[in-house]
Amino acid sequence: MPHFKGLRPESDRGVVADTAAVASRCAVPVRVELDLPARPAPAIEGIAYFTVS
Repeated sequence: MPHFKGLRPESDRGVVADTAAVASRCAVPVRVELDLPARPAPAIEGIAYFTVS
């Protein structure tokens, strides 16, 4: 699958950090709270990032 900027996480820091980065650019104040027992599979991280974006 090709990498399209904005559709997949932009770093290897994980979905928590990348989702927080997206939230920090939002015009509406938001807070990100994620409690994951382990890092999800890359496909799941991509889905979560895309959904939040």
